Amino acid sequence: MPVTPAGSERENKVLLQARCSLKKKSKGYSVLELGFANVRVVCHPVFHPLPAEMQQNIELYWNRIRNRKHLFNGLLLRLDSWSVDANTLLLNTSITDYRTLMYTNSHARLIAENWGINCFARALGISALVVCRDQFMVLMRRSNQVGEYRNCIDVFGGHVGMDEKSINLDIRQAMFKELEEELGLLPDDVNLTSSGLIQCNAHSKPELLFTASTSLSVREIIDKSNRARDRFEYTSIVIIPADDCTLAGFLRVNTRLTSPSAYGSLELFIQQKYI
Repeated sequence: MPVTPAGSERENKVLLQARCSLKKKSKGYSVLELGFANVRVVCHPVFHPLPAEMQQNIELYWNRIRNRKHLFNGLLLRLDSWSVDANTLLLNTSITDYRTLMYTNSHARLIAENWGINCFARALGISALVVCRDQFMVLMRRSNQVGEYRNCIDVFGGHVGMDEKSINLDIRQAMFKELEEELGLLPDDVNLTSSGLIQCNAHSKPELLFTASTSLSVREIIDKSNRARDRFEYTSIVIIPADDCTLAGFLRVNTRLTSPSAYGSLELFIQQKYI
């Protein structure tokens, strides 16, 4: 698996001048909730209702793209509301599916103007910022075979599927599964801590963020990733030193090339060190 160091000669000049503090408002995402340690998900196993015309458009759109490599439909959790009580984030969810997510991501303006933002898929994403023992952060550069943010720098993660029939889902186990499928990391390899709940501004897509600290080195993680099942989702691993100035400079240089999930994960990592 190719490895991309975080910093060309041009980028390094910017990094040296970067300030450790970041702007309060960052492009691409908004913070929905911070300051919780535990997460509980309750699913109401019904599809979120959509207008008939929009459902027809989704069907037509999916029939056009469904033959793309690695695309398949499946049930996903949809975030309807959330609250925090006694250090626990409670997520109330219903059901959407991948084809609805693909349609709303690519037709956000049309949907907002004709049916309102409540008709967005709002599929719950989960992402983890991997921090290894030698104080480097491990991210990915997404391939052009994925459904969104192609060729962008991103954190590891995915969506919460509905393969299980239980209405009380273990979100941490879902995150462990993503790390194993994309990086080859096992649950014993990482320590997960909650970072926050954010939302992609472009299409109101929520993302639950974690920090995955590991006792493995960068080299050990790369070796594991070469055997990961879903390594097709990224073309290379991106390595960033985990110090504040470097991270701030990296975000300044790569704002347009970084997914909202990765931007939010890195920014919150810096900010929460000073809370």
